[in-house]
Amino acid sequence: MAGNLSKRHFSFIAALLFGVLVNGCLWMAPALAGRVEGLYLSKVPVAGQEATERQQAVVTGFTQVLIKVTGESRLEERSGIQGLLSQAPKFLQQYRYERKSRPALFAGEEPTEILELHLQFDPDSVNAALRRNRLPIWGALRPTILVWLAVEQGADRSLIGVDSDPAIVSVVEDAAQRRGLPILFPLLDLEDQAALSVADVWGNFRSAVERASARYQPDAVLVGRVFRQSSGRWEAMWTLYHDANTSPWLSGGAFSSQVLFHGLDNAADLLAARYAPIGLGIRGDEFLLEVAGVNTLESYARVFSYLKELQSIQVVRPARVDSLSATFHVKVEGDYRLLQQVLVCSRVLLQVTEMHND
Repeated sequence: MAGNLSKRHFSFIAALLFGVLVNGCLWMAPALAGRVEGLYLSKVPVAGQEATERQQAVVTGFTQVLIKVTGESRLEERSGIQGLLSQAPKFLQQYRYERKSRPALFAGEEPTEILELHLQFDPDSVNAALRRNRLPIWGALRPTILVWLAVEQGADRSLIGVDSDPAIVSVVEDAAQRRGLPILFPLLDLEDQAALSVADVWGNFRSAVERASARYQPDAVLVGRVFRQSSGRWEAMWTLYHDANTSPWLSGGAFSSQVLFHGLDNAADLLAARYAPIGLGIRGDEFLLEVAGVNTLESYARVFSYLKELQSIQVVRPARVDSLSATFHVKVEGDYRLLQQVLVCSRVLLQVTEMHND
């Protein structure tokens, strides 16, 4: 066994998987982090179906997939990555074309119709290539973002909810899918209306936003305020609230879709810097992971299955089991902090102690 294995020790409790008694109170699960589908799928707008254009689109789509899987938006600037991008066709599993109509988002804009090339790349081959290039793999379990979006048109301001403006919701969902972010829109039902006004969102009053967001139990909250300048240029002010962190930024563009895409892009960059940071994926760590509250065969099987599914875990095997807990030998791909962040983010297990030396 590696020397570090006997010294490193995580302690978690399976409270959120099953509900357990802690100090006489039953703790039950909030919403879990989102599991992202389509990480290895990309959609590229094309002018036609000619072979030359398709070849170029395959490289573009492969770049999108690598950015989505690694979380690294500036991936193309990394040394040596161009050689990997040039091999894009060998990672392609299948493709198809689809025509898509998109209605105008705001007054003054025109509806559009585009031809998209849908590209599916092989997950195992892509992951192997990323490992060879010492790049992180951001797994499918990612922080769920609640989006509070206020838009200004003329003298009117309104909030965008899950059912209030399908065109805008669709664009934001497309932007989130491109970066592999699970998102939620508020219901804007009577409870939301009583808790938060469009003025609260436009003023970006954090305490009011957080109170209204609590019912959705997101991992992060993204507040966006979108408006059009007299010149016709679209602008947006964004703020990402994540734990105790507050991250604001501005975006602008000739089209409203540009500022919406930029908002989700930057949110993805901020979260990837924490959950899939470049530089932590070089070595593999081994340690002991103890999970309390595992007192039945069913709960043990569920914890073991959950750990095996995590992208960052290479090897997991039982170490010891007693009447109150189970301990596992765990080997991760990269730095142990990546797995720690994934476990905390998923909220399937509650952390009891920080990593410590036995």
